[in-house]
Amino acid sequence: MKTVGQFCTEASGQLNDQYVGREFTRWTRAQLATYLSYAIAEIAGFNPDEFTYTKEITLVPGSRQQLEPPDELISLDSNANGTGITQADIELTRAFSPYECCAGEVVLDAQGNPVYVVKSYSIDQKSANTFYVDPPVPEGMNPVVTGQVSSLGAGYNLDMWEEPVAVDNKYIPAIIDYMQARAYEIDMESPLSARNSQIHFQRFYQMLGIKYKAEAAQRAGNIGGVVGSGDPRARIA
Repeated sequence: MKTVGQFCTEASGQLNDQYVGREFTRWTRAQLATYLSYAIAEIAGFNPDEFTYTKEITLVPGSRQQLEPPDELISLDSNANGTGITQADIELTRAFSPYECCAGEVVLDAQGNPVYVVKSYSIDQKSANTFYVDPPVPEGMNPVVTGQVSSLGAGYNLDMWEEPVAVDNKYIPAIIDYMQARAYEIDMESPLSARNSQIHFQRFYQMLGIKYKAEAAQRAGNIGGVVGSGDPRARIA
């Protein structure tokens, strides 16, 4: 996988902004990292399954659980013994489980062995990498459950410069095109920059199998006879 820094450096090179001693002059590292995040989010909007995978999650004592960023929980599917897990409403969970910080009671089987299974879970509405399980996990236990996880998270920044970008290699050319399109979009007063931005956006959406004209109209808000605040030339006929 390419790292955040490799994506940004390659896009900067395509933008002719990698002169020796004057790298990242017109477009900073931070700007390009932001464009990378936008590209990933755009791809995920059309192909969300590309960023979803099955993961074994080790739980900690208590009700409140948390995934390491950039992972976000989509669903908990099953316990280690194969039993299913039901999704619950977060507000009901908080109402009936006020002590989410505390560990649950230890339950023993007929042989005196501790047993634990998750019956339900709920995802925090403000932070999708935080979720709650019921019953709470007892102290001394770290059960493993299986769930569906998204790797999008909150995007990429300079602190993640050396981290790999969780995206299939087939999207690399499209991402580089999108980053260039956003970079040229800054200087829309220049006809050349505006044209370059349009070309790279068009290539990006073509790689995704999406008609650029329709997407451009949607971005501009020119839909259903309504003229939005974007480019008035971008309309669906």
